[in-house]
Amino acid sequence: KDKQPNPSPMETYPTSEQRRRRFTRYFVRRLADYVIVCGFLALVNWQTSPHTWWVAWVAAGWGLHIALLGIRRLTDCD
Repeated sequence: KDKQPNPSPMETYPTSEQRRRRFTRYFVRRLADYVIVCGFLALVNWQTSPHTWWVAWVAAGWGLHIALLGIRRLTDCD
């Protein structure tokens, strides 16, 4: 039985399923980071200056980034 050698890593390309799983893991991690950090910043904002909600600017900017990542995946843009 002649076994063909495994191709080198330079010759293999991830399948679309592997790319989808990799992106899903990446997206979920970024979303978890967003929720945890923005929650912590909201707590800090509430404790230090409850009359000025500056955390909304952080959440809006970062949320836009997360939304654009999701849109990029849904439209299959590189």
